[in-house]
Amino acid sequence: MEDSRESVPLRVLTSHAGTEYHRVIYDRLAGRVTDSGLGQSGNGKARSFDEMLADADIFHLHWPEWLLPPDVGLHYQFATALKRSGLTLITSQHNLRAHRPNETLDQIYGLWAGFADGVIHHSQWGMERALAILPYRADCRHIVIGHPHFGPLITQRDTRQEIEQQLGWRTDVTRLSIVGAPRPGKEVDEAIAAFARTSRPDLELRVFSVDGKGPVPDDPRIFVEPYSRVDRSTYDRRLIASDALIMPFHRTLMVTTGTVADAIAHGLPSLTSDWPFLEEVLGDAAIPYGTHPAELSTCLEHLDRTQLQHAADAAVALQARYDPAATAEALFAFAKEVRTSTLAHSR
Repeated sequence: MEDSRESVPLRVLTSHAGTEYHRVIYDRLAGRVTDSGLGQSGNGKARSFDEMLADADIFHLHWPEWLLPPDVGLHYQFATALKRSGLTLITSQHNLRAHRPNETLDQIYGLWAGFADGVIHHSQWGMERALAILPYRADCRHIVIGHPHFGPLITQRDTRQEIEQQLGWRTDVTRLSIVGAPRPGKEVDEAIAAFARTSRPDLELRVFSVDGKGPVPDDPRIFVEPYSRVDRSTYDRRLIASDALIMPFHRTLMVTTGTVADAIAHGLPSLTSDWPFLEEVLGDAAIPYGTHPAELSTCLEHLDRTQLQHAADAAVALQARYDPAATAEALFAFAKEVRTSTLAHSR
C-alpha cells in the first residue's frame, strides 16, 4: 500500500530562501517540498524563535554568519528553540568559517555544527576537512552532494560577438576572466601580476574581483573593475564573452566556491590553482597551473586552443553530473532520511 505521507509536502524553513543555490534546488521540488524563508527584523527577533519555527519539519541552514547578528548567545537560543520545536537541522556546509572570520564567528560555526542532524558537503575533500575541524555529533549524518550548476538561471541570449560589439571589447583575443567576490586566500593581485609577466599580445585579462586596494599594472591587455554585485544578466554576459576563468585560490580556509557552478553552466574551462576542491569538482574541465604566480605565467605562455577546447568539452560534460534536478533529488532523499532518523530518536 502506498504510504499516504508521501503525498504530504515536506515543510522546509530555510535561512536563505532567495539565494541562487537554494532556489535552483528547491524550485525543482515544487509539490513535494514547501520552503519558506525565515522572517525576522534587523535584530533577528521580530517574532519569537518558537513562532519562527512553527509549522516546519526541517530547518535548512546555509551561512550562519548571515542568519543572526554575531552573538553566540543569540545563536544558541535559536538552536535550542529549533531542537525544542522538534525540527530537523540540515546544514549545507558552504564554508568552515565566515569569509571574514573572527573568534565569535568561529564559535558560531562550531555551535551550529554541534547541533546539526545532517550535513551536505560539496566535495569529498571538503567533507573530510570539515570532519577534521568542526565539532559534529557522532550521530550526525553526512553526505557529499555536488554544488548544482546555475544553467537554469541563465536568461541572457546575446552572443559573444554581440556582447563584444555592445561593450566595445576586442574580438581577436583569448579572453580570461576572474569573477566572483574577493575572498581571503583568493589571490587575485598575484594572478594579475602573473598575467602581466606574460608576453602574448593575443591574451586579454578582465578582472571583476578586486576590492580596489591593490595596484594594477600599466598593461593594455589588463582591465580591472572593483568588485560589486551585479544582476544575473550582466554577470552572464561577462562569462559568455570569456574563453576561460582563472581561479587563483591559495592558502584558503574555504571548502567551496560557487564560481564552479557558473563555469560548468557556461561550459567554460578554468585555469586552477592546486586547491583540492577545484581538482575534485572540475576534473578535466580544469587546466591546473600549480601553486605559485610564476607557474600561472608559464601556463598562460603555453595556453593554446586545443587545451581550451578539451577543457571546455569536459565542462559541458559535467553539466549532467551537477544538474540541479539531480542535486534536488539527492537533497530531497537525504532530507527525508535524516528527518525519519531524528523522529525515530525523539520517540
